[in-house]
Amino acid sequence: MSGRKAICGLVLTGLFLWMTTTCFADAAAQIGQADKCVKAGNCSKAEEIYKAVLQNEGKSDSALKAQRKLITLYIHEDKNTEAQADFDKMLTDYTGNPKLAEEIYWVGRGYRIAEDFGKAASLYQQVVQQYPASPFAGKSRINIQSMEIWSLIKAGQIEQAKTQFGKMVKDFSTDSYLPETMFWTARKFRQANQYEDATNIYTQMIQKYPQDSFTNKAVVELSNCMIQQLIEKGQHDNAIAAIDKLFTDNSNNPQVLSVASRIAELYQVKSRESDKQGNTAETQASLARAAAILEIMIAKVPGATNIAETYNLAGDCYYRMGNYAKSVQCYEKIAESGWNAKFMIGRNYEAMKKAGTMSGAEADGKIKEAYEQLLAEYPDCQAVKHARKWLGR
Repeated sequence: MSGRKAICGLVLTGLFLWMTTTCFADAAAQIGQADKCVKAGNCSKAEEIYKAVLQNEGKSDSALKAQRKLITLYIHEDKNTEAQADFDKMLTDYTGNPKLAEEIYWVGRGYRIAEDFGKAASLYQQVVQQYPASPFAGKSRINIQSMEIWSLIKAGQIEQAKTQFGKMVKDFSTDSYLPETMFWTARKFRQANQYEDATNIYTQMIQKYPQDSFTNKAVVELSNCMIQQLIEKGQHDNAIAAIDKLFTDNSNNPQVLSVASRIAELYQVKSRESDKQGNTAETQASLARAAAILEIMIAKVPGATNIAETYNLAGDCYYRMGNYAKSVQCYEKIAESGWNAKFMIGRNYEAMKKAGTMSGAEADGKIKEAYEQLLAEYPDCQAVKHARKWLGR
């Protein structure tokens, strides 16, 4: 009997461990799915999933993480009342959980991203006061000072911000988190068009912390400051040449793609602004510059994870420029990436037919093919109404 009891005990223990592991794995998968929904802009679905994890996971660590992510989702959506209510609930429900300090820290980061620097600082202060031994208390201490600097930059008080930055560097000179904090603070200076100040910080990082992972990013951002200044001076050809050189000089640095993408987006924003003002020449010039940068990205890093998005943006630029043949080439490269590519293939052929650059019969055949595929593969997408109307359905 004792042997049977031992075997049963082992079986029950194994079953319990299996159920616990499976439960945690399922919760992690659900949270990961919700995170993807947030990135895709489907916040309502993400909220639904986070709430389901909360309901099913009791007071587990997974539930705590889901609660925090729900709070940061509300912050992202500017639902401040809901965010505060759920934050207060998190503090009550998970008192004593050793991971609570970490989650409070990440809520602070949510407010930081939303540029509510005062609120972020108050949460970092809470971590320091209530959990002084937590590793997140160390990061919080330096972030309290960085939030003050960022607030000053946002208010246009640049000299005061520079003074506080110097104090922060001195106070946390031995802190391993300092290079990362310097990097993000330099970005704030750059975003405020304080290129000289940003350049000084990036240079300081390169000289003092050559082995830090954020220094690799600083190297690229240093060039970005120079490129931004060229753009401000109207030296657009030189800026695009500098981007091409940036890829050549930093072929293994993933930060280059991010920088190039942001500059291409800057030109796209400029094109929309000039379009609203009725300045057709400037609209076309900005679109051409954005397209040139996107073409560099495609040529230099053809295997990039975001290559479909790059082709999509380039296709949009060429479509707005009236270069429909070039636009359709971009969308055909990513025809299987989603409904928008197939829709824009049809739209480009419609535009070619209207412009007389393709015979009506040839264009009709290609439009029909694109829209029939769209309806078959994406029957619920936003472009269905247009496709059905064209097909006469």
